[in-house]
Amino acid sequence: MKGTLIGAAILISLFISCEKDKTPSAPVAATGAYASYATLTDVELTPAYVTRYYFMDLAGNNNSNKKYFKARVIDVLTDSMEIVQGPYSLDSLIAPAGLPASVTSASSGSWLTDFINKDSIRVRQISSVNGKRSFTTQPWLGYGMVGGMNVGTIIKNVANGNQIEGHTQLDRINVPKAGGGGYVTKDIFFFFSQGKCVVGSEQDNTLGALTPPGTVQNITDVLPGADAFDWKSVNNYFSYFIGGSAYAHLFIDYKNWRYFKLKEVQSSVGPNTVWTLEWHNYKSLDKLLKWPGGWKKG
Repeated sequence: MKGTLIGAAILISLFISCEKDKTPSAPVAATGAYASYATLTDVELTPAYVTRYYFMDLAGNNNSNKKYFKARVIDVLTDSMEIVQGPYSLDSLIAPAGLPASVTSASSGSWLTDFINKDSIRVRQISSVNGKRSFTTQPWLGYGMVGGMNVGTIIKNVANGNQIEGHTQLDRINVPKAGGGGYVTKDIFFFFSQGKCVVGSEQDNTLGALTPPGTVQNITDVLPGADAFDWKSVNNYFSYFIGGSAYAHLFIDYKNWRYFKLKEVQSSVGPNTVWTLEWHNYKSLDKLLKWPGGWKKG
C-alpha cells in the first residue's frame, strides 16, 4: 500500500489550504539552462500541513546566482498551480554555508530535504533555523542490496557520472500487469535525455514481495502507453495526490514549452484492486501556471 494515512492527510490538506506563503526578498529572474532545472517537494506548516513544489534553477557558481520559486496545486482536474513565493535567490532559503556551490543539478521528484545530485550523492538537510536550511552532501545510501543485486551500483553504472533526471521517490507508480490480474508498484529512476530508466524495486500486489531490480530499460517498455511521448525532451518530473491512493505524474518539456500527464486510476479496492494508467496528451506549460520572467528561454 502506497503511503500512510498520515501522509494522505498531509497531502489532502494541500488542496484546502488557502494561505499564501510569506515572501523573503525581492523577486529575481531565472538565468540558468534547462539542464539545471529541478522540481523538488517539501511539506510545510502554514499553519496546516501542506505540500509545496520548489521549482529550482541551480545554475550559477554560488547560491546568490541560483533561483527558486514555490508553488502549490489549486486544481487537480486541470493541473492548475499558483506561485506562492518567488522567484527569489537561493540565498533567501539556504544558510550561508548550507549548499555546496558545486551542486548545480538535482533529481526532480525528490524531497527538497533529501535529494539526489548527479548519480550517487545525496544532498540532505541537517537543520532549518528561521527558514534558513543547512545541508550536507554524502555518498548516496538510499539503496543497498535487493534480491542479491546492489541497486545503487547498477544505477551509478548507468548514469556514469551524469545526473539522475527524475525519481519516483515520493509517489511510486502502480503499473498494471500485462494481461491483467494485479499490478506492480515501481520505484523508477529516470534518465530522460537517454529515454532510459532503471527500476530500483518492484512490489507485486499478488506476491507481496520485493522483486529484484532490473538493468537499464527503455521507459516505453516500463510504462505501458509511454511510446506516445518524446521522453528525451523531458526535463523535470513531479507528482501530486489526486484522491484515494492515486497520484498524477507530470513530465515537463521546457524547450518545447509543454507537459504531459500520467494519471493513476484505481477501479476497485481491497485484495482485488485494479489499477490502470491514463495518459493525458501534451498541454502548453502556460496551462500549468503563470511562469516567472526568464523561466522560458527563446
